[in-house]
Amino acid sequence: MGRKQVTPSARALVAAFACVAVSFLLATAASEWSDVRIRRDARVITDTAAPSIVHLEGFRSEARRLVGLADDEIDRALERQHARAQPTAATAGGEATSASLARMEREWQAYRALSALPRERELAALVADLESTVTGDLGRALQAAGAGRAQVALDILERRVKPAADALDDAVVRLVERNAQEATRVAGRIDRLGRRSIALALGLDGLSVLLTIGAALLVLRFFQRYSQLVEQRAEELELFASRVAHDVLSPLGAASLALSYLADKGNIDDPRARKMLALGRRGIERTRLIADDLLEFASAGARPDPTARADVALIIAAVMDEARPLADERHIVLTLEGVAAGTVCCKQGILSSLVSNLVRNAVKYVGDGPGKQVRVRARAVDGVVRIEVEDNGPGLPPHMESAVFEPYVRGPENHQPGIGLGLATVKRVVEAHGGRVAVRSSPGAGCCFALELPAAPAAVEESGAAHENPLPTPANPPRVGPEDERGRGIAAEDPGPSEHVG
Repeated sequence: MGRKQVTPSARALVAAFACVAVSFLLATAASEWSDVRIRRDARVITDTAAPSIVHLEGFRSEARRLVGLADDEIDRALERQHARAQPTAATAGGEATSASLARMEREWQAYRALSALPRERELAALVADLESTVTGDLGRALQAAGAGRAQVALDILERRVKPAADALDDAVVRLVERNAQEATRVAGRIDRLGRRSIALALGLDGLSVLLTIGAALLVLRFFQRYSQLVEQRAEELELFASRVAHDVLSPLGAASLALSYLADKGNIDDPRARKMLALGRRGIERTRLIADDLLEFASAGARPDPTARADVALIIAAVMDEARPLADERHIVLTLEGVAAGTVCCKQGILSSLVSNLVRNAVKYVGDGPGKQVRVRARAVDGVVRIEVEDNGPGLPPHMESAVFEPYVRGPENHQPGIGLGLATVKRVVEAHGGRVAVRSSPGAGCCFALELPAAPAAVEESGAAHENPLPTPANPPRVGPEDERGRGIAAEDPGPSEHVG
């Protein structure tokens, strides 16, 4: 049912974000495409059309100046002829003519070095032919003028040079206009591309905004459905837990009645049998207490009862009695080193569950062989009660101290039964009661798990003079403080291999 509710929204959310990404990519691609075309067209203007116009105008100007200088030179030759003066080999006007001719040639060569525009080559060929005609006829006219034949030079100038120069000027003007038209056309295309690019980018950006808004609405809807599903699952889990608790406690009641009947009517003479019978009855009662308190804690939304109180010494003694048969079976020495009298702000069943998890975890993973020990201690420390469970097993694997309290985390070579929820449950329940948990592992020296719970007000007053360093956080866990009644501590060493992850 949950999958049917969540999956369509999740798919729609993924599709919406995919559309936003595609729209963004399209907008970027369109902008880049327009930018490439604009830059290409801009190069036509800056690298071809505009320089061509500049060089052609320079060429045209020098051509007109050259004809003017030649006209002046021929006029001076006519004046000398009328004055019957001797012709000169070179004059200042001749030098100016040569300089102008050189500049005209440079301008023409600079133009020819540029890229030719479409339909420009025919005009350029015409200008080249006219330029050759003008310069050739002009050279002959100047040569005749220098030889004293001024009238011949004037005739060449008027009949051949000036008509050819006018045709050359007209052809150059047409070339200039052709380049100007191309520049205008390309500039218009650049303008259209720019406006089209802006419109396309705005459209795609608007589409991206709409898709983003749609995605945000889908996210909101998704989380609303998820919250409803979580609330529904929480209610179902609470009902399920209630049902399980009822189903578990009902046979426990029958077992408790049976053990009570045996204790009262069984006439059991074996002292060990009567002891085991009493131990079984206490275990059943403690199991009922744990189930009731945990169910009440879960039903309250993981909010602890502020008026709850639990006797630390009494709970630890009961847990030790329950765990001792398993420890004896594995030849593990289970020691209660010292427990300060006091109470904590916690239900008795919850405290029993917390301590039992730590003790059973230590007994399970301390290992086999002689000399294995599990030591339990508790003391009041600055308004809290610290409970420590220490073993001399192999220790935790490297880098697992910060992850050992995470759900479903187990050691890489852990072959003990379990799914890795025990320590995670301890951490969450302790933190829900305002306490903290920590672990310190040393290679070959074992582990020390510790939890702190707020002491009840009366216990705080009795132990107000005590003060020690606060419990370290799991992210940077120095020594938890595994000290026995004589103040002996275990030296902190690098983490070593262990299977202590339950």
